[in-house]
Amino acid sequence: MANFGQPKVKIERRIYHEKPLVIDENYDYVKDQMSQTERQIMERLRQSIVFIGKLHGLGFGKSIVQKIVETELGYQRIRFEKGVPIPVSYLGETIRTFKMRHLLIEQKIICGITALQDSITHHDISQIKSYLRALKLKIGLVVNFGKSKLEIKGVRGDHS
Repeated sequence: MANFGQPKVKIERRIYHEKPLVIDENYDYVKDQMSQTERQIMERLRQSIVFIGKLHGLGFGKSIVQKIVETELGYQRIRFEKGVPIPVSYLGETIRTFKMRHLLIEQKIICGITALQDSITHHDISQIKSYLRALKLKIGLVVNFGKSKLEIKGVRGDHS
């Protein structure tokens, strides 16, 4: 028996067009605190991050994005360290030391990379502030290769 009626399932092909990259940047908390050298480092770091966002888009996980950032920093000859030891002190006594997962850029700026979050969280900012305080640095950056946009936010250390 043959069915000459209308098909029950209609298949339609659609071409997927990725949306243009949305970049949300906020440096209000750090712009007045940066030296000329820190401004130059920050600009080079920003250019690298935006380049990665435009080239790869959003969607990779945190470990992949961090490796891409490390590779691009190497290509741009921006010096960075990972696994920097962070001392934790209580009442003047160091009680523990652990390795920071974020990047220390040119011995001046801490850069925290996140991915696939809706937005940068209070926890991300608090963590960078704690690391800045422990290393006695002034400037940090949180970068989120998020679900819908690339976010870059400057973070200022609280210490004097």
